[in-house]
Amino acid sequence: MSAIYLRDGDEFVVMREAKYDAEAVLQSLLAEHPEILAGGESTGGWVLVRREAGIPDAGDSSDRWSLDHLFLDAGGVPTLVEVKRSSDTRARREVVAQMLDYAANATAFWRVELLRSWFEDEAARAGSSAAETLLATLGVDDEAAYWATVQTNLAADRIRLVFVADEIASELRTIIEFLNRRMTETEVFAIEVKQYIEADGSRQTIVPRAIGQTEAARATKRSRRAAAVPFDPANAPAGFHELITLMDALAMDLHLRVTDVPTGRRYRPAPMPGVRDESGISVLGSSYEFMTNLQVFRDLGATQLADDLLDRLSALAGNRKLARNWPSVPCQLVVNDWERARREAIEPYFVARAQLTVSSQNESTAASTRDRFEHQ
Repeated sequence: MSAIYLRDGDEFVVMREAKYDAEAVLQSLLAEHPEILAGGESTGGWVLVRREAGIPDAGDSSDRWSLDHLFLDAGGVPTLVEVKRSSDTRARREVVAQMLDYAANATAFWRVELLRSWFEDEAARAGSSAAETLLATLGVDDEAAYWATVQTNLAADRIRLVFVADEIASELRTIIEFLNRRMTETEVFAIEVKQYIEADGSRQTIVPRAIGQTEAARATKRSRRAAAVPFDPANAPAGFHELITLMDALAMDLHLRVTDVPTGRRYRPAPMPGVRDESGISVLGSSYEFMTNLQVFRDLGATQLADDLLDRLSALAGNRKLARNWPSVPCQLVVNDWERARREAIEPYFVARAQLTVSSQNESTAASTRDRFEHQ
């Protein structure tokens, strides 16, 4: 076993390499310190979205697989991580095929509102909020734009696959370097995380090292991404264009602010003091969905109002279960039942947004706003 030497005053203490007692130890270490994914290099950081993230193999099926860890970086790139000890021989064989299964099905069937819901739950477990975690860890201050980028990355297969083990076998390294050279959008690498322990067990040192990130592969990905262009509406289906036309007309009637973004178009009410995210309704070309910001109501204490709106959107989608804070409905469904959607969901949404103020955090004001909404 190799060793490192820790200086302690005038002496050097021998720290010898040791195997991890269990895979769970390495998994917990990674969840608590995602900076290990940098392999000792400088990085903008990662946030943990979920441990044991479920992955289905069809759009309407239950989860077939469970990914060890899902992280996001400052660029909104989903990072799929599998952890294995070197004693597990699958680290050299099946784990590669397993990871490719995960990647293919995650990009096909994960929806951004699911990832956002997972992240909100994870932040709450850590005693924080999603917005606070994004800002503190990644420097992200525009949640809506960030999650739109996550959606775009998923749609473009712009993800990262990371194998983490206490020792990366040469066979696995060869496969990783090959995949990283050939996959221009998806980044593939491994992190070798060795531990060194003092003879009496009193001190431990962790040494992560990135493997498989060759300079040639990095240059290929940089050039490909630099040449990438934003979403092109010309390639979107008819439902997307029809909904944009309908929403543009409604925006004029309701005096909404309309903003084009790389993933589609946003419709927002007038600025509201005390609201951290002013986004309203977005028509997303990256996923051809109609997404509504209900988080704003929950942030200001109007939880029942948000739930009422969620029920209306769910009914519009055929009573399908939708994300609690950022529900989305396929554009074509909204177009097919436009008059109902406008009357029962979209106009009431913007009326409620206009009536809601910072004082809505007070229950009596929230109740008053809710009563007016229910008569729309």
